[in-house]
Amino acid sequence: MDFRKGFMALMASAGLLMLAACGGQQGQTGGQTVSGKLVNICNQPLAYTTVMVPGHDPVLTGADGTFTIENVQTPYDLIVNNATLAPRGMYMRGPELSLLVYEGLTKADPYLMVIPTVDTGADTCARTSIAGEISSTSANSHVATVISLPPYLNGNVYTANSDPVSYSMSLSYDPAAAGNATLLGVGWALDANNKVHFYGADEKTLALTSSGGDLTGQNLDLGHFTLGNRSLTVDVQMPSMMNLDKVVHYLTLNGVNLPVATEEVSATADQTSYTVTGPSGAGLGSLVSAKAEYGGMADSLSSPAPMDISNMEGQVWVWQRIDNGTDDADVTLSFPNPVIPVTPLNGSTIDPANTTFHWVGPDDHPLYNVAFIMFSDYGPDSMIDVVTNSDEIHIPDLSSLGFTFDNQIEGVWFLSAVHGQNLPATVDDLASSDSAQYLPSFYASDITPAESGYSFTAFAGWFMFPNGNNVPR
Repeated sequence: MDFRKGFMALMASAGLLMLAACGGQQGQTGGQTVSGKLVNICNQPLAYTTVMVPGHDPVLTGADGTFTIENVQTPYDLIVNNATLAPRGMYMRGPELSLLVYEGLTKADPYLMVIPTVDTGADTCARTSIAGEISSTSANSHVATVISLPPYLNGNVYTANSDPVSYSMSLSYDPAAAGNATLLGVGWALDANNKVHFYGADEKTLALTSSGGDLTGQNLDLGHFTLGNRSLTVDVQMPSMMNLDKVVHYLTLNGVNLPVATEEVSATADQTSYTVTGPSGAGLGSLVSAKAEYGGMADSLSSPAPMDISNMEGQVWVWQRIDNGTDDADVTLSFPNPVIPVTPLNGSTIDPANTTFHWVGPDDHPLYNVAFIMFSDYGPDSMIDVVTNSDEIHIPDLSSLGFTFDNQIEGVWFLSAVHGQNLPATVDDLASSDSAQYLPSFYASDITPAESGYSFTAFAGWFMFPNGNNVPR
């Protein structure tokens, strides 16, 4: 079976996990006390969830999401049971056994935003629905509505190309972040040369309450603000093994990146410069992103060993935000060296206890997310997700956690990486309340909260377990 295409799509927006069901561990002595907190995507406490540091007994978070583990030697690995970095709705076939590992923490007070894979029956997000009509002032028009919000808020984007258009959006957010939010409507059309032409925008200030609710009748008239246009010349620089796929223009509002793509230019062979159109006026600006693909070819690169990447598939996004203005602008998007798995090669037979999974990546040391997925016809699929700053890891030894093993299982692994201005640079940085708002960076493919940066997703290959050892069942 070739699951690569489906899992590349999944991993373009997901990080993956595996169950920690364990007990009977004896605590170590002479270390620090780790007092941390788990929260969900709405920044609310995640209660009664298993957390463990290897060598210690597992503990449950309290009603307030907090936990304490004594005598922890640093650096340490923190394991969270039945949690994921994936957005809601991303899942594998069949039941999930999920384990999330933060590797190499030193913080005494880790703050982790995760998404539970098991319904706790206590959804603490505030929710609201927003609806109305948009009046456009241009034929052949495209319109979009979007919410611009404080951290921890997830909103839907509504786009259409009819006039007038009725829209509806749903919103989940941290009740503590209730307050004013901006509802934006913007319109653009294609001119005689089939290029984007911005023509109008409107915005409203909405009052979000801590209990959520319905906000209907939010009508927008795009004739309220007249928009101008500016030309953005995008020069793309990339390693020779990458193939450029497309250049995309996104909107920004008052310096905040919005997930509204208004123009997409497909790459042409040997072309390195592209032109897109950005808006001027009403606080609107531009974020330009480029996507490239690599892998799927036989090659040998400079590395500790020759690499066969004929069955690897990789994707990378690079982006840069441009300040709003009426003048034209030049943008250079430079792709870093790709993330390339070194071993095990695709189809390798491995013994996890003695196999190092390692890779080469960009020189600026991004934050990696490595996902191992185990497939079985005799039990639930299993997932281990490791967040690390290292360029090599082993599959964790789970024998002390009471697992048995089955040689009827095969595995696949993925590599993700993210790096950018103001994004978390280390596992410690990610495990903080200040960085929790950037969690979407680990599953967003085309746009992130940062002003500039890049993200990778690579399918690293299949592997098998030879002697019925070290495979969770």
